[in-house]
Amino acid sequence: MKSRSTLGDLADVQTMNAEIDRVGALTAQLHDTADASLAAFAAPSGPDYWRAATAWAPHVYDSASADGWNRDTYQRLKVDAIGAMMSSDLATALGYPAGTQHLVCVEHLLSTWSSGAFSSEGDDPTPFLRRADLPFQERRLRFLISRVNDLYATATSSDDRRLLDDRRHLDDRGHLDDLKGALWAAQVDLVRARADVAERLVASSAAFLATPSLTPDDVAMPRAFASAHDADLTTLIADYSDALWEHWDGLAHLTEFFEHREPNALFEGIIRDFLWFPVWDAAVFPTIALAKLPQLTPIGLSRFSPVDAALLAPMPGRAKLQGTAVRNFGGFLSRARRENDYVWGRFDGVELILRLLGSSTLDDVAPAFRALAQELAATPTNPDSSRPLLRTRAARRLLAHVRSQLPVDVGPPHPRKTA
Repeated sequence: MKSRSTLGDLADVQTMNAEIDRVGALTAQLHDTADASLAAFAAPSGPDYWRAATAWAPHVYDSASADGWNRDTYQRLKVDAIGAMMSSDLATALGYPAGTQHLVCVEHLLSTWSSGAFSSEGDDPTPFLRRADLPFQERRLRFLISRVNDLYATATSSDDRRLLDDRRHLDDRGHLDDLKGALWAAQVDLVRARADVAERLVASSAAFLATPSLTPDDVAMPRAFASAHDADLTTLIADYSDALWEHWDGLAHLTEFFEHREPNALFEGIIRDFLWFPVWDAAVFPTIALAKLPQLTPIGLSRFSPVDAALLAPMPGRAKLQGTAVRNFGGFLSRARRENDYVWGRFDGVELILRLLGSSTLDDVAPAFRALAQELAATPTNPDSSRPLLRTRAARRLLAHVRSQLPVDVGPPHPRKTA
């Protein structure tokens, strides 16, 4: 059994935390700059507050991207982020699993574009960024959600009074719940728009990236493929930015939210955060991007659930899981139910583990299913347990039903006989 020291991992975590602290200190120093950027913002009273803020937002955006804000590095990193977004979304729409050569080819193509785009003297990426910079919009939504989360502590503290007796704080919490819901709705719309645009382009200007157009030779030589399809790539980028601009109205949910509510201190604070985010992003995003810090980055999860395992169908007229009956106590009442769920748990687990490794079809997973079925049907050789693992007829019928769905195992080819 091999041992592995965790000292290296702990050192990496320590370094990452130090970088995060440095970003936090940088953020704290930005408040004076943010106040200066917003000093000229004349905030009207009433529902027009949000409308005035959105009208002023381009001014703050432009000032944050000015020469004094490491403009070239910031804009270059934003173009790179858009290229990474496009390659990820197109690969998903094309059905290319992570780690495959097809995905690497698509990533190389978009990386080649982003590294060379707007590199000539006088090229200005600002018009392109205004139309296609959904990563910026997503970072801003996450930033606002994190700010709302911070405000919950203020909205639920009641000083020297009991929380439930303080009506104003309860109202504040309700307002924050509604605002957070609007922000999450905008985030969901953004993710959906990205997927819809990629699906639409796969059938048009991104068709050259789909199989069989993308041949094994292309995949093996992505640099030559990128050079040969330079014109196709230019068309794809133009269509992509136009489609993103047309397909997602990032402020629709927030506009609907703010225009139907009277402004208060909480809302006005969030609107000011909305306005000064470009200043924050211009200073912080380069550090986060280059150091690959997980700040404002979603934590990836791999869900293992019977809902996600769908290669094998349950028996006709029966639910897949039996132990969920009687308010999830069904397994306590019947061995047949326990064995049913045990069988499904083993098969579903195999399917979901192999899916992580890129095997997503029944033909891919069938050999592992056959081995598992043989194991479940076998009588244990342990002298302390002479009975089979599955003792109920219902479980054995389920196992036979699973086996009936597997493709025929033709076995390895027979070697040719030589004279």
